[in-house]
Amino acid sequence: MDRGRIHHGFDAAARAAGPRVVWLRMRQVLPVAAQCAGAAGVAWWLASALLGHTRPVFAAIAAIICLAGGTGERARQAVDLVSGVVAGVVVGELVRFAWPGSGAIQVVAVVVLGMLAAAAIDYRRLAYIQGAASALFVLVLPPLQDPGSRIIDALIGGLLGLLGSQVLFTPDPVALVADSLRRVLDGVEESLLAGARSLEAHDDQMVTAIEIARDARSELAELSTQRVLAHRIRKRTVRGRRRAARLRQLDETLDHVDVLVAATILLTQEDAVKKPGGPAAGEWARFLRAAGQDVATAGHVLGERSRGHYVEAGFTARVPTGVPPDAASYARAILRALEAMAPGGHRDGR
Repeated sequence: MDRGRIHHGFDAAARAAGPRVVWLRMRQVLPVAAQCAGAAGVAWWLASALLGHTRPVFAAIAAIICLAGGTGERARQAVDLVSGVVAGVVVGELVRFAWPGSGAIQVVAVVVLGMLAAAAIDYRRLAYIQGAASALFVLVLPPLQDPGSRIIDALIGGLLGLLGSQVLFTPDPVALVADSLRRVLDGVEESLLAGARSLEAHDDQMVTAIEIARDARSELAELSTQRVLAHRIRKRTVRGRRRAARLRQLDETLDHVDVLVAATILLTQEDAVKKPGGPAAGEWARFLRAAGQDVATAGHVLGERSRGHYVEAGFTARVPTGVPPDAASYARAILRALEAMAPGGHRDGR
């Protein structure tokens, strides 16, 4: 066995279990944990104080499961959960009535029957799991005079989970996309400005600008993920439907982001541009600096428009004259992408 691979595996495991990674995971989970805890407490209080239910564990569990799901999936999980609880409670009560006791044979019976009953109502996996779990809870918990109270508890928790997921805790889909887009544009802006500084200082360090542009390209994958998530929220939540028109307006401009990033990488890699002291170095430095400022302007315009404030974009960069055609075409691609992303703007001097 390769010892290098073993050491690499141990190093990866150590990093994954390191305090920084653990703290990052805890920070990511903390908002969801707070939402689940609050909803579980409210569900328990409603079922016990207002309805007089003893130990309404189903209400708390239902609220937790509904809110612990992935963004855009919570409403579907609420339906799956209620389906599973209804099936499991009915099966558990029937098994308790027909076959008293809570031995291993009864456990096997309620798990199988609970999952089958849930499958007859709902085809998704969460419903099967909840059907088996609910049947087990009914089998081992003290019997109630009103078995239907457990179904009512689950409905209370599920409704609170829906309220939280659909209204109270739903992220803004426009903000999700706008924040991710902002990170991409920040990288493109910094790449162009780093290229301008390199040419102005004659330091032959355009490689820094290229690396920053490539980092911006890596952010495109995250932007794509956020776009998918935003549209899922738009389809499945109340807040998403309210923000649908603005999300579509923002989304229409994003098809040009890939062109902007690719053209920036290609331009900063061009020998005619990155060579310090070249015949057009000064012109390229001015173009890169102005283009970087135009990217910042486009980002500001898109951010304001995502918040409902219509502002115009004033772009200033101009393609240098008398430069090689490939470099000029990349520069024009950058400008066209910016104008397409922030439509309604103008270019000074035109």
